[in-house]
Amino acid sequence: MVNLMKKILFLLLLLFIFPLSVFSYDFNINSNNVILINLNEDKILYEKNSDSKTYIASLTKIMTAVVALENIDDLSTKVFLTTEDFKDIYKYDLQTSGLKVNNYYEELLYALLLPSGADAASCLARNIGGSVSNFVKMMNDKAKELNLNNTKFANPIGYDDVNNYSTVKDVSILFKYALNNETFKKIVTTFSYKTHDNITLNHTLNYYANKYNLTLDNISGGKTGNETLSGYCLASLSLKDVDYMLITTNSKSSSGQLKDALNLYKYYRDNY
Repeated sequence: MVNLMKKILFLLLLLFIFPLSVFSYDFNINSNNVILINLNEDKILYEKNSDSKTYIASLTKIMTAVVALENIDDLSTKVFLTTEDFKDIYKYDLQTSGLKVNNYYEELLYALLLPSGADAASCLARNIGGSVSNFVKMMNDKAKELNLNNTKFANPIGYDDVNNYSTVKDVSILFKYALNNETFKKIVTTFSYKTHDNITLNHTLNYYANKYNLTLDNISGGKTGNETLSGYCLASLSLKDVDYMLITTNSKSSSGQLKDALNLYKYYRDNY
């Protein structure tokens, strides 16, 4: 019995002296900025340049959705797209959702987060904030409320602007906060949605998975982004017996960001 206790104490001592390899494994990450969190334990498992300033492209739309959801009284209210909502799209060559003129707020939110529609972002900002500039102020006020001290927003879309930036750690705080809203969580974990006038809104994750013949078996949803300053970005979720969140920015390829997520999720599910 005494020998057994000595062996157990020796093994425990080894664990403290030589940490499990899960924390030092070389993942060959494509993205420059990374943070992986175990949501059940609220614990950071892996990080790389997580506090460094990074441009975040359409991950900006996470905050756009948060401010919208917290200021919409009725998701079934109809709102209308106007030429004003396409002004920046033509100027910056941005992604549109394919929506028609009249839509419900709920549909605009799906258009915002699934195909990453810049038209939906502008329409939400204009209708909720009274103007896009006032809505951006609301976004920055919310960032201060959440103590996102290294985050600033310049537009609700996420197109390149030196004053639209964050860190992956700040984005993880924002994303986790957003997931407390059941509507937000439902939307970002939906891969295809049909509007009242039969327009199908597909998640950009579907597009990338099909393009590179990758399976999304360990990815439950999220939000993608891509601009010149930010590279390819991804805020993703893996929701199973253990829930994980991963934020990555500055990958040089869309396949790289997706492979980072698939590799990290698989490794931690197999070993952590």
